[in-house]
Amino acid sequence: MPVNTDDMSQNLQQARRGQSVIPNTVAQVVRGSQVHLIDPEEAGRSETPGPMVHENHIPTAVAGAGRAAKWVGWMDHALVRQVLATDPINCGRGRTVVKWAEVADRLHGLEPQPILQSPESCRQRIKKLVEIYKKSGTNEEFGEFEHNMVELATRWDHSSTDPAIQRIAQAKAAQLELDGQRVREDLMRGLVRRRDEERDSSGGAGSSAAVPASKKPRNGLAKNVEKVLEELAAEMKEDKEELKELEVKQNQKHEDLMRCILGLTDEIREQSERRSHDAYLEREARKDKLVLILEALRKDGDI
Repeated sequence: MPVNTDDMSQNLQQARRGQSVIPNTVAQVVRGSQVHLIDPEEAGRSETPGPMVHENHIPTAVAGAGRAAKWVGWMDHALVRQVLATDPINCGRGRTVVKWAEVADRLHGLEPQPILQSPESCRQRIKKLVEIYKKSGTNEEFGEFEHNMVELATRWDHSSTDPAIQRIAQAKAAQLELDGQRVREDLMRGLVRRRDEERDSSGGAGSSAAVPASKKPRNGLAKNVEKVLEELAAEMKEDKEELKELEVKQNQKHEDLMRCILGLTDEIREQSERRSHDAYLEREARKDKLVLILEALRKDGDI
């Protein structure tokens, strides 16, 4: 789609004067928090205009021609989506530079509003986004960007060459997914309970002394959190009891093994003593027999 240069120059002049600019070109590639990435080879062949944009998600600054603009929200969304698609993190040794260059090229090819950033700038921005995401913790409201950041942070940690860090990253990813699923399920149950309570309250007298609706979700969420904590405490208690039982069984096996070893040792000693005694008796019997033979020979006068 051709770009109106007069509109672009007018928007740039307004941006330099500090006025809010809503470029017509951006409205064709952004909708909400989603940015549609366009392949540079297919951009020239596509003639279908993109969806219209909501005014709350329009960037307030426009990059000048050939100059990198400051990272803003919609650029971060586009960068994260493109990094997940190209995957310059787990592409293997020797291909990282090429993959980051491909990410930058794809962002440069966004039409009609490109993102003019270098490959190193894209990599540093992803690194910063991962650090910010780790410090911010888990958000209860999971959208597309949050899911993408979970996947991106997991890939970033898995790219480490340290086996210990890889094991920690895998454990964190599994625990994060489990916690997110549990929170979402609890929130869904809380919303259902909230709708039921609102339906019951609307069917009643509807007195003005009723609890405000704004406090109900908070109370429901607190109950859900308490329920999750109780379940975790119960699971920890069960694990502790199982560990104690396992320790008792291991101690019992060790004691049985030691008794078997001591029993075998006593049996071997008894057999050795018995054999020694039998050998002694056999030697004494031979001595007595030899004495009798000597006495018989002496009586016969042979000796």
